[in-house]
Formats: sequence, structure tokens, C-alpha cells
Amino acid sequence: MTNKGGKGSIPKQNKTMKGDMIQEYRHKPKKALGQHFLTDHSIVRRIVSEAGITEGTHVLEVGPGHGILTKALLDVGAIVTAVEIDRDLIEPLQKRFGDSIRLIKKDILRLNWDDLDMPEGSAIVANLPFQITSPFIFKAIAYRHLFPNVTVMIQKEVAERIISGPGTKAYGILSLKAQYYYNTSYLFTVPPYVFSPAPKVESAVIKLEPRLDAPVLDNPQQFWNLVEVSFRNRRKMLRVNLKSILPKEKVDILTETGPIELTRRGETLNEEEFLLLYSAVAALF
Repeated sequence: MTNKGGKGSIPKQNKTMKGDMIQEYRHKPKKALGQHFLTDHSIVRRIVSEAGITEGTHVLEVGPGHGILTKALLDVGAIVTAVEIDRDLIEPLQKRFGDSIRLIKKDILRLNWDDLDMPEGSAIVANLPFQITSPFIFKAIAYRHLFPNVTVMIQKEVAERIISGPGTKAYGILSLKAQYYYNTSYLFTVPPYVFSPAPKVESAVIKLEPRLDAPVLDNPQQFWNLVEVSFRNRRKMLRVNLKSILPKEKVDILTETGPIELTRRGETLNEEEFLLLYSAVAALF
């Protein structure tokens, strides 16, 4: 489910506050890692507040960078596990925070999240590199039992995809899957000038909270495989896409007797309609 309320932006007067930490690190951002370091302390405080982090909350931070968000998390008493891929940032982070955080030098997408050894009910709070956003969100969904609450800053375009609905250009499997398992909220827009270096596009902070009324699937893998196939060729009708997983004769049966018109495209189906289509497909076997 999606909440588009509260959508705001950072006022122009909140100019970037680079602080001493960036000069201290003398670290050149790496384009290959999509590094854009947040420099505005008011924004990180707002992120921590919106995430609902309080004393004793276990938090996974991805890409701590120069540690501006890390410091804000520690200031409210969070227990922080930070995963950083850039080896050049490990020593400065260790020097700055010491034993006050658990620092892991790994690629978060390659890491087995079970090895993080974090308790169920932990939170994710991060300024994510743009290029890992979609795979990261899919992985967070898979580990939602460990991390039921996710508050992240991401590219605005992807944030809009996550909250979008059927019939829109942005709607896709990421939208449907995120909204299936979470109540998704677009919190506020973040302008490029509060980063170093400034990205070419706007960012946004979103929050994912557990959806308590999510329908129970008897076979989640089959359901999401059906969804993926339905979105695979966006310009093609469902009856064409479904032939990649169903024999022609079963597609013909669905066309004649199924609950969904197979002349439609996958991007026009909402959650309820995908569930109806899934039940109809499952009944053929």
C-alpha cells in the first residue's frame, strides 16, 4: 500500500554544510561506486527522526561514507552496523567511530545478510548509491523478517516507481512487490546541492513499513514469477507474455474463461487482479 502524503522538499535556504569531516577524509568520491556524500546535518537528523530510531534500535546502515548519517544515528542511541564497500573509507571510519559501531567491509549485495547477526526487528537507514537501489530493495524485501522498517534516500525517479500505481509509466514489479509487503511512503525530496559531489538528479527519502494485511500466498515463488513474466515485455498483451510459462492450450483456456482479459498489458493490473490471474493459472494444473 502506498502513502503519497507528506511529500515535501528541502527549503532552498538549507544550503550544504560541508563541515570538517570531508576535508579530514581527503577522499575523492568514486564515480564507479556512485558516491555522492550527503553534507547537510539537518537532513540526516530529519531522516533519523522519520525513521523512528530511538535508543537501543539496531540499525543497518549501507554506505556510511564520511559518517554524517552514522553520527546522527549514534546521537539518538542507535546500535549501528555499517557496511562499506570502499576500502579507502574503512580506516577513516574506524578512526572516527572506533568501537561505537560495527563496521563491515563488504559489498552489501554480495553479503549474506544472515551473517550480519542482527536481531529481528532491526531497521535499515541509509543513503543508498543510486545504482544498487532496485536490487537492494528486492533483497530487503527478502529479509523483511529481520528488517521490517526501511528508511532510505534514493534517486527520486526510483522513489516514484516504488509508490506508483497501475497504468502509469513508472509502475512495475518493483512497485507491486514493495507495496505488497510494505506500506510505502514518499517522505520528502532532497535537492542535488546538499551532496558532494552534486548528482545530476534529485533524490528522495522513502519509508517502508510492514503491511499487516498483505495477502498470504500459497506459493510466493510462482506468484512473483507470473508477475515478472507479465511485466517482461511491457508493450505486449498478457496472452503473449504468458506463453513463455504456459502451453498455448492453457493460455487459450484463460483467454476464454479467465477472470482477467488477456488482451490487457501487465502494467494495467493491480494487486487484486494479479491475485485473480494467479489463482486462475494455478487452477489449470
